[in-house]
Amino acid sequence: MAALEAEAPGVFEIDAPEGGLFLWPRIADDSIDADRLADDATAEGISYQRGSFFPSGPGTDSDRRLRLSYGDTSVERLQEAAVRLGRAVAKQR
Repeated sequence: MAALEAEAPGVFEIDAPEGGLFLWPRIADDSIDADRLADDATAEGISYQRGSFFPSGPGTDSDRRLRLSYGDTSVERLQEAAVRLGRAVAKQR
């Protein structure tokens, strides 16, 4: 995810998973509107499921999370996706 960090430093908090199929970054920058980010990402050709679709109870931060699939995607495509997501973030900064 180095490309995403270069395009949008400090926007996301990411816990690297030890396995699985999804990355669940949290939008740490409070100035970023999660719903608008999803729309802007779609305009950049990036689709993901919003964390708000997966609430785990009252008081969670699921609305500040993205559910990104990586299990069947090449490194090159993931890097391009990170750049595009960074462009979507830049529209709010």
